[in-house]
Amino acid sequence: MKLAAALKHPISRYGLAVLSVAISVGIKMVFDHYDWPFPIFASYIIAITIAVWYFGPGPAILAFALCCIALFYAGPSLISIPAHIPYHLVSVLLVLWISASRLRKQRLLCRQRGELGMKVEAQTNELRRANEELKDANDQLHTLSQRIFQVQEDEKRHLARELHDQIGQTLTAAKLSLKLMTPEAPPAVADRLTESIQILDRLLRQVRQISLDLRPPLLDELGLVPALRWLADQQAQRSAMHVIFNARVEVADVDPAIQTACFRVAQEAMTNAIRHAGAETVAVQVREEAGRLWLTVRDNGDGFEPDAAYKRAFNGASLGLPGMKERVLLTGGTLEVNSAPGQGTEIRAWFPLAALKNHLAKERL
Repeated sequence: MKLAAALKHPISRYGLAVLSVAISVGIKMVFDHYDWPFPIFASYIIAITIAVWYFGPGPAILAFALCCIALFYAGPSLISIPAHIPYHLVSVLLVLWISASRLRKQRLLCRQRGELGMKVEAQTNELRRANEELKDANDQLHTLSQRIFQVQEDEKRHLARELHDQIGQTLTAAKLSLKLMTPEAPPAVADRLTESIQILDRLLRQVRQISLDLRPPLLDELGLVPALRWLADQQAQRSAMHVIFNARVEVADVDPAIQTACFRVAQEAMTNAIRHAGAETVAVQVREEAGRLWLTVRDNGDGFEPDAAYKRAFNGASLGLPGMKERVLLTGGTLEVNSAPGQGTEIRAWFPLAALKNHLAKERL
């Protein structure tokens, strides 16, 4: 690598050409010292060949000139004038032949580099267009997902209000009517009316619970922390599971999109812990730190393999984990799932508080 870098510099190439001639002259001097026969022309031609092949025509011409000077100073007793002619012819032909060969190779290499550069540029442009199209498609998918979640929340809010205001009031009115009829009815009919009133009571509780599950009013009226505390109490009452809730949030004005996403992730995580993990204890923590809202849901249930769960979800088995991840990503946050069979599950998510409005604005563009 260092030699290749040195050959790119002109001074280095000329210096190496001079060095090759000096080595050949040094070899000749050693042979002369011991009176050994020495093929001086072959030595100089080898030096010129090395110079023209590795260092280029310019250094080769310099090497040729230095070899001529060396031949001149070798003395007429050793080198006669006619003996110079074959040497000069061989050297000139060698320089011309190798230079032409190098020139052809350089032209071929330049043409191949040009063709390769054009292909690389075409591939780069194609990849750039593909990346831009992919980015546009991802942006459209994120926008569509955000819109779908928003429509779902609007529909849940509407259904919860309808259940509470319309169906709940109608059932309450029917219950009051039956209560008014009970004292004046015969004993047999009164028993039936009492039983009907009890059925309406159960139905009212179910309607109220469905309404709360769809969209708890606490989330819109009081905010995230009271809604999460209510969710923890509800899950503990339904499943007889021990739920630990801890909140350290000082920000009073949390964006509604953050509140909804955080609440739904906690709701899905606790539901999974009850239905699938068989957990006895669930710990829910929400805190504010460094401009982020952190949510952690940890249980001591059976645990699972997250990668396998994602694969099953993508095959249509369940959309719980992808749905939670998509909700968090749409707000500009991150969701992590840490779990293993027999070791429980920990779901950690963070949501940006300061940069949310800018992120959502980019998503809508």
